[in-house]
Amino acid sequence: MLAVIIICLVAFVSLPAQSKKRTMKGKSRPRRRPSPRKVSLDIGMLMAEVATRLRSGASVESAWERSLAPLGGIGGRIGADGIPQTLRTIWELGWWERKKRRISKGAHAAIPSAFVVCRMSAGTGAPVADVLDTCASGITDAGEAASARDIALAGPQTSAFMLAALPGVGIGFGTMLGANPLGFFFSSIIGAGVLILGLSAEFAGIWWVWRLVAKARKESEEM
Repeated sequence: MLAVIIICLVAFVSLPAQSKKRTMKGKSRPRRRPSPRKVSLDIGMLMAEVATRLRSGASVESAWERSLAPLGGIGGRIGADGIPQTLRTIWELGWWERKKRRISKGAHAAIPSAFVVCRMSAGTGAPVADVLDTCASGITDAGEAASARDIALAGPQTSAFMLAALPGVGIGFGTMLGANPLGFFFSSIIGAGVLILGLSAEFAGIWWVWRLVAKARKESEEM
């Protein structure tokens, strides 16, 4: 008898829920409008697109403004040195704004090369479209090389940072386990000598790694 009552209760609770699900499946869900697709920035492709618009009869300001419209519609005013305000704005963006606009490190690193091209075009009076087309491929390659360099140096920099933090972590764990490393360092001549020697080795290692990274960056930029 108890089993029959339980079965009836289960059937009473489950049947309305199933019928409700069926009615919900029959109804058509409202279609969501697709969000606008974000386009990643490629300085070389951008300059080639600007050159194409210029050859189509657009003005310099209009060509830059339309080419950069997918990135957020930044203005296209041109400065006295020939550099668009668009590129200056992108160059001055913070890392979070660059991430939202999908501006990679390589694209950001290629912007100074675009500055040079714009200054050269404005200073020499050469046709802007021809100059942009000629330098577009080289600027893309330079940006990709800078991005690959940063990726290659990220590993050594992270390892150096972790190794530099190990002495402080060791002192913290020693204090938690009941030892008194700080008291040893400041209460005796031997402890003070060990502290000075350790800090000297720490700062020397950080300086050496920084020098190696700076040398690697300089050599890759000169290639």
